[in-house]
Amino acid sequence: MAIRSGTTSHHPVCDALTEASETVTRVVGSPTWSMTETDLGEALVAIAALEAQVAALRLRVTAQAVEDGAGGTTGATSTAAWAASHTRRTRPDCFRDARVAATLAEPRHRAVADALADGRVHLDQARAITAAVDALPTDRVDARVRAEAATFLLDCAAVHDALELRALGRKVLEVVAPDVADEVERERLEREEREARRAATLTMSDDGHGTTRGRFAIPTEHGDRLRTLLDAIAAPKHQRARRATEDGGAGCGSGAESGAEPGAVSGVGSGVGSQPESGAGVAAGGERPSMPLRRGQALCELIERYLVKDLPRAGGLPATVTVTMSLETLMGGLGVATLSTGTRISAGRARMLACESGIAPVVLGGRCEVLDLGRTQRLFSPAQRRALEIEQGGCTAAGCDWPPGMCHAHHDIPWSRGGPTDKANGRLLCPRHHARIHDPAYDTVSHPDGSVTFQRRC
Repeated sequence: MAIRSGTTSHHPVCDALTEASETVTRVVGSPTWSMTETDLGEALVAIAALEAQVAALRLRVTAQAVEDGAGGTTGATSTAAWAASHTRRTRPDCFRDARVAATLAEPRHRAVADALADGRVHLDQARAITAAVDALPTDRVDARVRAEAATFLLDCAAVHDALELRALGRKVLEVVAPDVADEVERERLEREEREARRAATLTMSDDGHGTTRGRFAIPTEHGDRLRTLLDAIAAPKHQRARRATEDGGAGCGSGAESGAEPGAVSGVGSGVGSQPESGAGVAAGGERPSMPLRRGQALCELIERYLVKDLPRAGGLPATVTVTMSLETLMGGLGVATLSTGTRISAGRARMLACESGIAPVVLGGRCEVLDLGRTQRLFSPAQRRALEIEQGGCTAAGCDWPPGMCHAHHDIPWSRGGPTDKANGRLLCPRHHARIHDPAYDTVSHPDGSVTFQRRC
């Protein structure tokens, strides 16, 4: 769309912009099918440079508008708000422009401003460079070092994008002032770590439809550790499991047999903590689940496998969630159970949690009297776990390749029905098959080799 104005302006900036807009308008609808790859590449580079130059001009005009107090005569609350009303851009964008314009107008950033005006750097690159230069400690480096840092980063901008420039900016002193770089980095890291710990937050809210949503901010170190934990849980291959689920079978084997790429995860994602019928891990069309989906399911598994004995105590007792249910529900009938938090869960889920999770079942009789309180004796001891791992070697569902360290210990004769917590009554099952064995829609078939398969009931 060409620039049109209700009044005639003779300022060279406005005239040049009108001319440029008319030039672009003449070619914006031109066919591009005949352009060669070389033509396309040159056009994209030229467009990027032109966008940078237009951004530089916009920032200069914005800086002048701020200096003149534009918008004051019309009652605008700020020049940025006035600019937003004129350009139909958002106020945050206009306020950001005002801040960047003020930064680039400072003498120490003249080289960056000139590079932007020449189209040699993009606006996001310019912001990364000025932020890196401004972050240099004023008590350790002088103007000469700052100028050298800006020059170095401008040279790097020819081959690095804004994200890479931000990373280089954090290390720029190692190039321009190596004698102080280590001490400055130590102080910066200590400061960032203190601030990150103080600012660590976690918010969670129940959406009323069986899902809790949340946001968190934690130190990068802890984020790396959490990511490593979740990726380790989400890593095993389960292509055969997805194929078996689609066929109504049982196993979850290696991706090699199903033609999957190495490291692929099955239709149940990592199989972590989800009911098999939910299909939570199955991406649309049967594609490989996304990493956010796999990590979300891995977080469920991490929570489920965090044993009560490992938790800090609250009020002298382990931090334990209790689940309340009727005797009929515990024994395998229909119904629902209620957690001590007030959340209601399915009977099958409650019976599964009773096997190994850090949740104590409270069984009620017909008149709601407590018949039995779940005790930690229902959990397999570390020695029993190790024995099961050595003897069974992993998930005992036929064809499943989950390693023993990521399996649950299940009672063949359910604990809720008096089954003992001993090695003879123990069975390792991956989270997905543990959910399947408690699913009333399936019958479990035991085989002489100790494996189990599942058959859907008619």
